[in-house]
Amino acid sequence: MISMKSDGTGSPVLMYRDWKVPLPADVRVEYDVPASRLTTIGAGGRVAAVVSVESAALAEQVCSTLLQEGISLVVVGRGSNLLIADSGYDGVMVRFLASEPDIIHEGEVLDVSAGSRTDDVARCAVELGLAGLEFAAGLPGSVGGAVWGNAGGFGSDMSKVTESARILEPDGRVSWWEAAALGFGYRESALQHKPGILLRVRLRLPAGDRGQIRRRREAILEDRRNRFPDWRRHANAGCFFRNPPGLHAAVLIERAGARTRSKGGARVWERHVGFIVRERPGCTAADILSLGLQIAEDVRRHFGVDLLPEVRFLGDFGDLLPPRWRAWNSVKIIEPV
Repeated sequence: MISMKSDGTGSPVLMYRDWKVPLPADVRVEYDVPASRLTTIGAGGRVAAVVSVESAALAEQVCSTLLQEGISLVVVGRGSNLLIADSGYDGVMVRFLASEPDIIHEGEVLDVSAGSRTDDVARCAVELGLAGLEFAAGLPGSVGGAVWGNAGGFGSDMSKVTESARILEPDGRVSWWEAAALGFGYRESALQHKPGILLRVRLRLPAGDRGQIRRRREAILEDRRNRFPDWRRHANAGCFFRNPPGLHAAVLIERAGARTRSKGGARVWERHVGFIVRERPGCTAADILSLGLQIAEDVRRHFGVDLLPEVRFLGDFGDLLPPRWRAWNSVKIIEPV
């Protein structure tokens, strides 16, 4: 069941367990929300309470209020790299996703709301004649998620273009973190280990030839269309596995003979075996995770290499989720201090 609750004046109120927290008028509060509305892969159970915000200012206000009230929370964007357990998540999720890109253009710097869609920002960069973000063409997630996970491809990643990020910490402090403090590594950042909520990001992009930038973007979009599953037609959570050091996960999966693997309603995407797609509406999160584990075992048996997932997990997967995967890739809950 999905419903809104208000304080009688029309303003939304989060009613969760023993809490009753008034929130700003432009916020949307929903309850018992299915994963199909929260992630690009669409499998999994329901989330107890979802608070949706579109602007960085609202994200800061809402998250600060909830933490001050003693409520733990998770913050997501489009959920393009997220798998929610079939049992759901009995907590509060703040969904920070803007319907329109919020961008301040300052020469070679774009000051961007973390809730802006990454592809929208990449498209705007082309129109402004700014280079360096073409690799992000077609990425379905938010800028905040891209920075948090240091998203990348086609020879680049967010660490190469991120100058700084405005962060809300659990104790209520808000400050700009320079790139060095963000601790970028392969598909990771310091925010995966030190809790903080991304509000805005400053991207430094050198000026270039608009025509050349546009052609590179179009070439990358064409490559994505040819090889990667479109989540709107073939639901997926992006590349399921991280590349091991010096190796390519997709090559290992292919050579291990896992191309034709399937489990329940999930299967390997034949054009790029690093993806797992939700084949049928009845596909469960357990199907997807089990298939990922089968693929990892194939690779381990053939090559002695342990694959780690790039997908993040939210909720209780029980014994199905291996301890190492749980420790490495479970979504971090932001706790009040």
